[in-house]
Amino acid sequence: MDRLMMNGRRIDAIWWSLPFVALILFAAIQVASGVYFYIFMHDLFVPLEGALHLRYGHLPHRDFGSPVGALYFVLHYIPTLVTPLSASTVIYANVLVALLVAAGTMLFARHRFPLWLASITALYLGLTAASPRQIGEPFAVITNNASYNRFSWALIGLLAIVAACPRPDLTRRSSLLDGLAAGILLTALFFIKLTYALAAIGIVVLAIITVRRLSDWRFAAGAFGFLAATVLLVEVSTGLVHLYLADLATAAAVATDVFRPVFAVRLLFYCASGAVAALVVGLIWEWDQPRRLFFWVPRTLLALAIVLAGVAIGIQNHPEFENPLLPVAVLIAGYPSLRFLRRAASLPNVAKDPRAPGSFDAQPPGVRRMAGIACAAGFLGMAAAPMAQDVAGIAWTVVAPRAQGEAIAWIADTPLADLRLFDTGPPPSPRNGAARPINDVYMLELFGDAVSLVRSHIGTRKDAVVLPTTFSNPYPALMGLPPVRHELAWWHLYRTFSLELKPDADKLLSGVDYVLVPKILRDPTSRGFQQAYAAELERDFRQVDENRSWRLLARRNCRARALC
Repeated sequence: MDRLMMNGRRIDAIWWSLPFVALILFAAIQVASGVYFYIFMHDLFVPLEGALHLRYGHLPHRDFGSPVGALYFVLHYIPTLVTPLSASTVIYANVLVALLVAAGTMLFARHRFPLWLASITALYLGLTAASPRQIGEPFAVITNNASYNRFSWALIGLLAIVAACPRPDLTRRSSLLDGLAAGILLTALFFIKLTYALAAIGIVVLAIITVRRLSDWRFAAGAFGFLAATVLLVEVSTGLVHLYLADLATAAAVATDVFRPVFAVRLLFYCASGAVAALVVGLIWEWDQPRRLFFWVPRTLLALAIVLAGVAIGIQNHPEFENPLLPVAVLIAGYPSLRFLRRAASLPNVAKDPRAPGSFDAQPPGVRRMAGIACAAGFLGMAAAPMAQDVAGIAWTVVAPRAQGEAIAWIADTPLADLRLFDTGPPPSPRNGAARPINDVYMLELFGDAVSLVRSHIGTRKDAVVLPTTFSNPYPALMGLPPVRHELAWWHLYRTFSLELKPDADKLLSGVDYVLVPKILRDPTSRGFQQAYAAELERDFRQVDENRSWRLLARRNCRARALC
């Protein structure tokens, strides 16, 4: 007996440690031989420059505009307190969020799920936060792109579990603690990306109506009280909340493809399998529960609403066919049956909870256990594919072909020496005067041209402020320069700015020493950027140098800026 108990403790320890060991190992693999990008390398500089803004005392929304919240940049700033800023900073931020999500999942799922299922759920949500793979793409598409979306998917998945899965032995204390946990997650989502926070609020409200009941006022008070108190405190102490909402209003006003009806329909079809799985698993549990209305199967309806919440969020993001809330919805649909998979000694006393037992408890033990197995199997079936893709993507970062050559060798002498790019092969020979296709390797080569051009004017000085008229600003991270105050975190025409709605020109340009105007990277955003500020650039700056890739403009009034 003692040996069996010892073995049981060892197995429990393995399940407890599995998600944390795996997530740390995955992060170590990604940074061991350099941080790899397949595409979207220019996105790397958005969080890195955000961390530099914070280092210089610049606050999001006040000192630089952003449609994502301040917490996103804080999460990337935290690793720089213990390690130098580098490409690895994004991996450290990813694993930081992943470990917090995994810890929260284990903390709250240990009383709700079998331990092995809680561990796998924690690993799934942790991978959702930490994976470098582009959501909706094959494993080889490594981008670390817009990680605020992955952070938010993981947080809203955990929030759904906390809101929709009350402890079977529900008490006033556990209800309040669940509410406070939900409030913390709602607040984190609010200060990362508002669209997820709105969807999360909807999930919490529906959970209160369906599975927690309106009488569970402690949960509602804890969740919304914490959210309201924190938002009010941040606004009173910093004034950032109304500025954040103003940035969001600007982004909404300039966006031209908010609803994406064709993509929305296709995404609904993609999510059909998850919706069917949630429906079947939910009805297995609820089909013979006592109810006044035939169609009132609250837990099943809540699970379907969570699927639709994922669809609504996906419409606002990159048009990718993946909904990380599908496995969570299946888990929530059959949650009450999971208690029949737990060891008898660990089963809570549910007799005091009038919501837990129903006529299903009168079914034979084998039937009740099969319902729990169906729920767990549904979750594992829906989570297996994205988890396998994420793990394969992390492994691919080790063996993927990497670009080399003199054109990009200069990166080794910068803080981002650990940056690695996909080997696109030798550049094709242009035919009939056609331009060379722009990929990440060529883009990094062009960034090198810009660094050389600026260095020829500022030497080794670290106090020059350089503004490129491009999507992101890589030069503070690459050259150790100050970031530009009153800029946007990223410039995306008709997504973050338009020719009419843009940062004030005088505020933006007043602190700038040099402006880099691309000759080759002339995409719609770059052309729109130049057009939006054409008059002010002509008035305040003059061209002082150029090379094959860039024109360098310096301030006309040298008395205003000593470095012009």
